Amino acid sequence: MNKLIVTFLFCCLFSALQGANYGSWNSPISAEAIAVGSTYILNMQIEGEYTYWSEMRPQNGGRYTIVRRDSSGKLEDMTPPDFNVRTRVHEYGGGAFTVASGTIFASNGVDGAIYLIEPGSKPRPLTKGETRFADMKLTPFGLVAVGEYHEPTKPVLNFLALIDLSTGNYKKLASDHDFYSSPALSPDGKKIAWISWNHPQMPWTNTELWIAEFGSEGELQGEQQICGSIPESIFQPQWSPDGTLYFVTDRDSGWWNLHALTSQGVENVYPMEAETAEPLWTFGLSTYAFLGNKIVFTYNRKGRWHLAILDPKTKKLEKIKREGTYLHQLRSNGSCVQFLEQHPTKSESLIQIKEGFTTTLYSAPFSFEEGYLSKPMHITFPSGERIAHGFFYFPQNKDYKDQWNEKPPLIVMIHGGPTAQASNSLHLEHQFWTSRGFALLDVNYGGSTGYGRSYRCLLDHNWGVVDVEDCVNGALFLVRSGLVDGNKLAIRGKSAGGYTTLAALCFTKTFNVGASYYGIADITALALETHKFEKSYAEQLIGKYPEEKQLWESRSPINSVDQITSPLILFQGEEDPIVPKNQSIMIYEALKKRGVPVELHLFRGAGHGFRKAKNIVDSLNYEAEFYLKVFNDAAA
Repeated sequence: MNKLIVTFLFCCLFSALQGANYGSWNSPISAEAIAVGSTYILNMQIEGEYTYWSEMRPQNGGRYTIVRRDSSGKLEDMTPPDFNVRTRVHEYGGGAFTVASGTIFASNGVDGAIYLIEPGSKPRPLTKGETRFADMKLTPFGLVAVGEYHEPTKPVLNFLALIDLSTGNYKKLASDHDFYSSPALSPDGKKIAWISWNHPQMPWTNTELWIAEFGSEGELQGEQQICGSIPESIFQPQWSPDGTLYFVTDRDSGWWNLHALTSQGVENVYPMEAETAEPLWTFGLSTYAFLGNKIVFTYNRKGRWHLAILDPKTKKLEKIKREGTYLHQLRSNGSCVQFLEQHPTKSESLIQIKEGFTTTLYSAPFSFEEGYLSKPMHITFPSGERIAHGFFYFPQNKDYKDQWNEKPPLIVMIHGGPTAQASNSLHLEHQFWTSRGFALLDVNYGGSTGYGRSYRCLLDHNWGVVDVEDCVNGALFLVRSGLVDGNKLAIRGKSAGGYTTLAALCFTKTFNVGASYYGIADITALALETHKFEKSYAEQLIGKYPEEKQLWESRSPINSVDQITSPLILFQGEEDPIVPKNQSIMIYEALKKRGVPVELHLFRGAGHGFRKAKNIVDSLNYEAEFYLKVFNDAAA
């Protein structure tokens, strides 16, 4: 018997005694609880006895706040409530602060300037805010950072910058590439390594690794390209305590593996069919750190992250068993390693490894019983001649029993990116649905990361095809398995996932209802209007523009809106710089004119992604009401 069916029957056998239709269960996991619990940790760093991180707080208008933890466990906010620790370099940001000798250097999302923040003092500006900065590192010569300069009507400029700590002025250290990331300093402070790349490449397709020495005035000398002459994606250059340069690349086998620059050249430190990297959509990512002469690192296999310690000389690998399924932000201060751990049914925790002991230093507040939480199952399913992946969630609520004469509705969820990955760690938004009696499939369609370079490249020239096929085939696989109601299939996605949602509704008749959050309706606009970071990305995913303009137009849902017959609900930020609101408005007006049930919710002051608590609450509640109305009307 199919493993999925066995698991489903087991869940039914041990359900609670109360009965109600799937999708209508009452749940303590409310939209309000999700807005409060949507606080998450970014850019964790260690300095001495302190650990720092930034938290996004929906209840504070979606602002990011720096938190400091001391060795006793005391937590202290280091930035005032009106300060927003955020940068918009590459538009998606990340790496918005760094710490050195107790002083915090943080980018303020309000004005784009870097501020100096010292304990007990108000933040004071260092730079003027005319240039954006990210991925900062303190050197003997000043603050190295990735800079991005915007001037109306002129091309955006990216460069590696050195900022003077006394004046806030900066000079360009390197500027002959389109993009820069991940500056890393050698232990003696004399060398620097970084990643760069040019259009039309993206950081997960082809990048270059460079090193140089600092001159007496902080200028770069002897720049040397180490890797990137062949197609490879490079991630997180970092110097070991003994001065060896390590980094992650997929150059050998198509898997992101740890490598080192040795006297013999570039060496794959420990070959494995697993991924030790994430796509560089944001700055400040870290999957490995040094603990003495050993390397603590995480690796991704079949959608789950694992932890190991490697002796690079003996090649001895020690796996460390963890309950968590997403381990990230590994950092070291020399005597210990810390990382963030996410779990399928528990809140995110800060973990420390020191002197052979593993300790939980902090766990985010969490108030939901496991009886309301669905544990995801990694599944593979046929999609044409390929195999696709995803995480399947059964409905779960301890107060209700499953209905033997009824099958649950299914929500197919699509991650954004599209070069990203659905994980099986706790997502309260997923549990919002499963605790109400919905089944859920979180699809890692072809093009997702975590399954090697060949799988990552499946979406090249096939955006709107492969992703749609995998979402459709994942839903039909679960229908054929007898686990979900084939007449109650919903599809939802955000950003690029919103595009796939709209494309699935346009070009297939599989789904009965859809929800698009700031989804891309007119992909030709990406070629004409999008920001610099993604300017060439869509050409990689679709084809040359305008040479293949007809293909772009045929894949744009806005040009096939007359083929949408299923009800659709749209959510859109009025100030979205990536997906302009007019795209959602055009879809809405076209469907309304034809009499297709449709709703459009515009959120004032919101950009690309909802961070304010009210927007998170309203959008989820509107979506749930819309689904139930559609399914109830169909059953009437």
